[in-house]
Amino acid sequence: MLKAKKKEFKLFDEAGLYLLIKPPGSKLWRFKYHIHATALRLRTSTTSLGSSGG
Repeated sequence: MLKAKKKEFKLFDEAGLYLLIKPPGSKLWRFKYHIHATALRLRTSTTSLGSSGG
């Protein structure tokens, strides 16, 4: 399980998708891509991940 740290950090894959983990524990999925040499980011809504107690 991923835990929040004092500073936000990112976990990347090879294709531009990453999970941004913020200090209070929120997790956001983002996708970084380029169009005509301009870097852009696609953001998603905040995702709350937890265990299913079953």
